[in-house]
Amino acid sequence: MVRNKGGFLKKQSVTACLVLISLVSLDLSNAYPREISPEELKTGKLHKIADKTTEVCEVFFRGFEAHVPEPLKKPLSFLGYVSGVVPTSKMLSDPDKIFFTLIETPITGLITTPASVMVASLLTGHGVHFDSSFLRDAWEVYWTFQVSNAIRNGVSLDTNLSLNARTWLNWWFSASINSLGTAGDRLAQATTEKAVEHAYSLIAYSMSFPLFSQQISQRIFTPLLFSKFPKKSVLDQVKDPLKTTAHLLEAQQFIIDDAEKEITRIKENPDDVKNHLSEIRRLEEMALSARFSKGWIEWFRKGHLDGETLPPHREAQYWAMKTGVSMSVAIFMVTLYYIGRWELLGKDEDGNGALKQMVRLAMRELSADAQKKYGEPSFRDLAEEDLNDAVAAVKQLLKQYHQGEFWSNIPPLAFEPVQKK
Repeated sequence: MVRNKGGFLKKQSVTACLVLISLVSLDLSNAYPREISPEELKTGKLHKIADKTTEVCEVFFRGFEAHVPEPLKKPLSFLGYVSGVVPTSKMLSDPDKIFFTLIETPITGLITTPASVMVASLLTGHGVHFDSSFLRDAWEVYWTFQVSNAIRNGVSLDTNLSLNARTWLNWWFSASINSLGTAGDRLAQATTEKAVEHAYSLIAYSMSFPLFSQQISQRIFTPLLFSKFPKKSVLDQVKDPLKTTAHLLEAQQFIIDDAEKEITRIKENPDDVKNHLSEIRRLEEMALSARFSKGWIEWFRKGHLDGETLPPHREAQYWAMKTGVSMSVAIFMVTLYYIGRWELLGKDEDGNGALKQMVRLAMRELSADAQKKYGEPSFRDLAEEDLNDAVAAVKQLLKQYHQGEFWSNIPPLAFEPVQKK
């Protein structure tokens, strides 16, 4: 196994804290390995944040183990995940994830979000108008995505969860945060029936769109941007003139060999594989990231002499490439979101898309005033009427049974055929 020199106890304490809020009992003793040992890293603010999170988690875990009854641990674990506490703590325990989620992605989003809304407007034929509607659309998708993304990255990169669990949690955070961001104020301020219909339609769309989009993000885009590009810790090593190219490549190859060796050892006992699926996923992610990091190290150091400072244009080229990929992903996803939203709902309250028509029909059926407005009973009225009829029928049967009239009133055909004369 790959273990961090000098920092193993701190890493172990993070994973110990996270055990208390896991959905299942898993071995998390090596949940957050870093590809490069701590003494090779330049200690900075991101590492200090991660170390502080480690300390807090360790203290919390000890108190939790000592005072929380065993039957409550699993429900509290589930609550920790769905509330976002666990994913956020996992993200804050790794400097690479902190950089990716709280620095790189928000900065890139300042460019990709307006561009995405413009592309969506052009493709749907609405045209680009830099007005309050455009600003609202851009701001909505920016802050809802950044907030949900900060939590979802902690889920997507958590190899201790199964793919189905990660997908479900990502849907929950996307749906709830997007519903709040796009429909919360509209629903609170709605004064007309159209406004209420539009707000509920936005909520319905926010709940349904992630069912499709999260599959793409979970399986393709998050692994692409986080595992197939070098992490911040690797970039710091590449820029360090004291680190030779051979040393950097050797470190990544060591990670690959060690991970593959450990996977082989686990799979030698087929009966025990199910108990170590999370560890296998973690090791596979480590090996995948290390393979791509080797290629990036060779690209960065091509034609570079050891001991010299890396040319500034090399790093600029890298960030240009990664930003380009990030922009392509963001534009694709945001454009897809708005095309679907505007087609199914309409661009504003006056829109009449298919989903809004379904919401309007549901609201009409559930309205207590449906009979007064539309001359027909509402869905609620019909359900209450059927329920009352069923209760009355049961009471009548019980009454007849107690009075001895239950069997005598049943027609002859219920027991035997009528005799022919």
